Amino acid sequence: MIRLVILLFFSALWPASAWSQQKIVDMAEPTLSSESAVLEGIVTKARDSYTDTVRVYVFDLIGKEGFTMYSKLDSTGRFRFEILSGSTTAVSFMHGKQVEGYLLVEPGETTSLTLNEKTKDPVLRWSFGGAHSEWNNGMNRLPADLRFNSLYNDVIRQWRRYTEDEDEFRFKEDVIHRQAELERRIKEADVCDEVKTFNYLGSKLYFLELLGGYAMTLNEQYLQRGMDRSVSHDFYKEAVKGDFLRFNALLYTPMGNRLKQYATICNEQRGAHFTYPKFLDRIDYAHKGMLYLADNRLLNERQLAAIRERTPELATLVETRNEKLRERNREALRNPMYHIRYIDDDIKGKDVYHAIMEQFEGRLLVVDFWATWCMPCRMAMENMKPLKEAYKDKVTFVYVTGETSSEDTWRQLIPDIKGQHFYLTDRQWNDLCKHIKVKSIPAYLVVDWDGLITKQFSGYPGNEALEKEIEKRLKEKEEIMEGKSE
Repeated sequence: MIRLVILLFFSALWPASAWSQQKIVDMAEPTLSSESAVLEGIVTKARDSYTDTVRVYVFDLIGKEGFTMYSKLDSTGRFRFEILSGSTTAVSFMHGKQVEGYLLVEPGETTSLTLNEKTKDPVLRWSFGGAHSEWNNGMNRLPADLRFNSLYNDVIRQWRRYTEDEDEFRFKEDVIHRQAELERRIKEADVCDEVKTFNYLGSKLYFLELLGGYAMTLNEQYLQRGMDRSVSHDFYKEAVKGDFLRFNALLYTPMGNRLKQYATICNEQRGAHFTYPKFLDRIDYAHKGMLYLADNRLLNERQLAAIRERTPELATLVETRNEKLRERNREALRNPMYHIRYIDDDIKGKDVYHAIMEQFEGRLLVVDFWATWCMPCRMAMENMKPLKEAYKDKVTFVYVTGETSSEDTWRQLIPDIKGQHFYLTDRQWNDLCKHIKVKSIPAYLVVDWDGLITKQFSGYPGNEALEKEIEKRLKEKEEIMEGKSE
């Protein structure tokens, strides 16, 4: 269960407002554990319900971003999830197209949910039991337009109109007014103070995100037109008052594992004075370790020892995932059809190209620049299968993509694509494309045995053009070898 800590009166922390006489009731630090949290329950479906699957999106505090889990409803409408995330975790519950429920689950404990789809009344629709039942019931009986992300979602739907208007003062005035109205309505809502606090603090965080996003968009628009202009210096004034990022409650928002990074950026660029929950320092080693594993990079014994020392509660979880990755990599080595390769995240500039090429010294390469969302890229791959089969013993096919591609989708596709695969950071992808002048995808390089680019194609040139260049290089190599033998 969440341990509640009653903090100082709000007037000591915030600018004067209708909220200033209310106390802040923060939430406890998340529990750390290698045990699974269980979410189980039953869905009473409406007659026109069209799916027998429910899903949860887990906002992973310890890991990289989050992940989705699915469960089939049985004949009685029951479902069950075992969620292994390493900590007390917020999840979104979905049945059908819409995200409906927002709740907390606890490692080693069970949260139960009864969802009655035959009514829209939130009091009758949602019923929680077990771990965090009081908070979950309060949160999900709160009207959707009073939740922490409601204003953000509403403004984003009108984003194009706001940015085309290019009136920072009108945008700011409108959002401030709507934010104040949301705060007033949250204060008057018939839910406990813990739920009010969570939604109020969350709305403040998303308010700051809106102002930051709007300023960035406008500044980019001005820059593109060659205008020496940016939003006014005090644009963030209302959003950066107080030290609201420090509360544990914000750890349970979708941006929970980014609060430390967010506070640093705001302090450096916007003159704020934010701190962040101490919990994020406590899990720093484990978080970095999970990022390594998410990027398919094994942890060494020194890194594992540091995690055991800092967060022993997570040692079993991290070690188990490390071993699973080790075995998966062994399997990949046993399977010569495809292989995932890496370069260090710190490599940048033209060194990105050299870091990739040096892994294939002495081989003739065809390098394919692509993305999972690029249908021409994937159609070209299908067309190139006969070419790859014909030259599989003479040419190494290398595939490079970046973070605009979903990593999960990328991992699902590459076994069928085969070849040698790199997944670069955004910075590395941009540096590489700039260095070799790749302006669009798909793009292809033919690289000889000395790492020199002999031919570059923008767009799929067809198998004949690729084959012609490959044969030219093979003949050149053959002539060189004959010359040496003579």
